[in-house]
Amino acid sequence: MGHSDEELLADIRAVADVVDRTPSIQDYRTHGTHSVMTFFRRFGSWQEAVARAGFEPRDQKTELTTKELIDALHTLAAELGESPTTTQMNERGSHWSKVYRDRFGSWDDALDAAGLEPIDPGANRRVSDDKLLAALERLAEKQGDTPTMADMAAKGGYSPTTYQRHFGSWNAALDAADLDSE
Repeated sequence: MGHSDEELLADIRAVADVVDRTPSIQDYRTHGTHSVMTFFRRFGSWQEAVARAGFEPRDQKTELTTKELIDALHTLAAELGESPTTTQMNERGSHWSKVYRDRFGSWDDALDAAGLEPIDPGANRRVSDDKLLAALERLAEKQGDTPTMADMAAKGGYSPTTYQRHFGSWNAALDAADLDSE
């Protein structure tokens, strides 16, 4: 798996020393040594990684203004030359896509609020939580143990990102399916 949890958390602490505050995703992208997605995969969210590193995470749901969220969408859209996807926001943006879904109701609604075009209006297929959980349970049964995100991506029929979007994190999806998350 590469680096230990403690090595990753120590890197967050090192960035906090540089920026002299609890580091944001953007602070970490600028000064850290690992992909922010590594923290998302390992700890479930940036907020959880920051908390595990010993800092008080910023409550993005309440502390970020709608204007800050829309400005961040515009910044990433300008960088990309098109409306960003949730994956692009998670990998390159300054906030997790879930913050947008929580604030605006959906990613498309966030794009609309920012005056940006939806990515592919015809691809707005919605899958129910029940179908996602059933697929997760089938995969667990088929392989005889709790699936990883990589297992789901390779053999499960749905993207792990879909689970993160619906349930908040991969571990939360596993919990909802009554599967062990460790």
